[in-house]
Amino acid sequence: MTPTHLQQWIQHPETLNRDTLYELRTLVTRYPYFQSLRLLYLKNLYLLHDINFGAEVAQAVRSEKLIAMTLALGNRADIAIVGVGAIRQGHSGRIFHSFEDAAVARELQEKGVVGHICGHHIDMHGNHVRTSLCERTISIDFERFRDIPLVIGVAWETWRARALHACLVGGLMSALATNQGMAELLLDMD
Repeated sequence: MTPTHLQQWIQHPETLNRDTLYELRTLVTRYPYFQSLRLLYLKNLYLLHDINFGAEVAQAVRSEKLIAMTLALGNRADIAIVGVGAIRQGHSGRIFHSFEDAAVARELQEKGVVGHICGHHIDMHGNHVRTSLCERTISIDFERFRDIPLVIGVAWETWRARALHACLVGGLMSALATNQGMAELLLDMD
């Protein structure tokens, strides 16, 4: 690559192709802090509809100083207040809406996913379920999440009952802030 190539790619990103992807990937590895290269590389992945685009964007975001610092602070937390999401009509709700297509919905169903907590999908026993979304999710590590001494879940809609039950069974929450109807529903599930 020459400076002229770089300038041309910046001015005309539509010229990015499979050949430029290889060249940009090599350069990003060699010069990881060259942000213009990284952005071109991500643009190239996007234009080619490359399967690695989401994971690469997540990695780039995780390496940003403020995000990295926030995740480091989250990894040191001793108290967490979290919402619990549920699988509804094959999807995980608003938080994952833009990232779930029919293939991901099928994957969630096949793997027995009932909900998610702190960005991690879980089964009916509260076990972490690795999905194709894991590499694209920016959150604290699931095992570190399990080690937080006080986790307070907050949810009340009855359609979240299976997900809340999974969190309680799996020991993912120490406490639950909910309403009487949900509490009675959860007690009846045991």
